[in-house]
Amino acid sequence: MIELIEAYDLLMDDDLFQYTRQSGTSRVATACELFSLKELCDHPNYDVFGIRVIFENEEDSDSSLDEEEDDASQVGDGEQNFESSNSLQFSASIPILMLKCHSDDSVSDVKRLCQERFGKVWGLQDRLTDRENLAVGWEMMTQFGIIMSYHLFLKSYDVSSYEIVYAVIEKTD
Repeated sequence: MIELIEAYDLLMDDDLFQYTRQSGTSRVATACELFSLKELCDHPNYDVFGIRVIFENEEDSDSSLDEEEDDASQVGDGEQNFESSNSLQFSASIPILMLKCHSDDSVSDVKRLCQERFGKVWGLQDRLTDRENLAVGWEMMTQFGIIMSYHLFLKSYDVSSYEIVYAVIEKTD
């Protein structure tokens, strides 16, 4: 399906499609809609990282989470099993990264935090940026495979503390 969309974009040869082709913004979103999270994990054009969101408690500013760990390999890899019967039912070897944030953060806020903390490891530093000054070519998804819209909040998706959301990142040449 992605090949059809890219062929259509190529045939149209339109400036709007040209920007999209160069930035990769629609390819990742389209891939997230077309493929399951497991298929994205197995796809050679995408990297998938689990982000365990840990909500800050305003009353307790101390945290055992080390904010200085930048390297994905330092945070840990491993088998991720989903316990909920409503969640995706598969196991995949996905790096699980920890991220401290707030339940009132927007998806853009979380993407910005991820980009600041993991962007270099993910290869986001040299990419084009969008109007939110975020690198293009990656999306965030819930454990249910729903693309998270930048203007909504984590609580809009019923994300709770210690829950895992996913970053789907298009690999670049």
